[in-house]
This record gives sequence, C-alpha cells and structure tokens, in this order.
Amino acid sequence: MRLSTEGSANSSQNVRMGIYERVDTFSERPVYLHTDVDEYLFYMGGRTRGLWMVGPTIGTFRFETFNPIIKVQIF
Repeated sequence: MRLSTEGSANSSQNVRMGIYERVDTFSERPVYLHTDVDEYLFYMGGRTRGLWMVGPTIGTFRFETFNPIIKVQIF
C-alpha cells in the first residue's frame, strides 16, 4: 500500500510517506512496515474508537504523526 498526503504532514512527515508491506497483526488488524525505513503503520484501539498510527514501535502512540488528510492507496 502507498501512504501519502497533501496536508501539513507532506513536509514534516515526508520520511513516513511511501510504500508499506503487510508484516504482522496487532489489535486484530494488519500491521504494515515501510519498505525503506523502520516505520510501522498500525491500528491503535481506544475505549470508544481507534485510529491508524505510523511510528517506529508497534502499539506506541506518537501524536506528531497524526494528520487527518493522509491518503492510502492499496495495490
């Protein structure tokens, strides 16, 4: 899958954008690893709802990676 954005994360989080491949499962959802850097895309569940996160450690919340305008292209 390809992760991209046109929002503010385009410059501040550019290293996290790119191609991710499925490698594992966490919280009963797939986990994806970036093909060039050690960054994971994973689902973080919450009490009422969850969200998809990008970071170097699966299951760790890092707010600086949050951007509501991220696009995911599955191929």
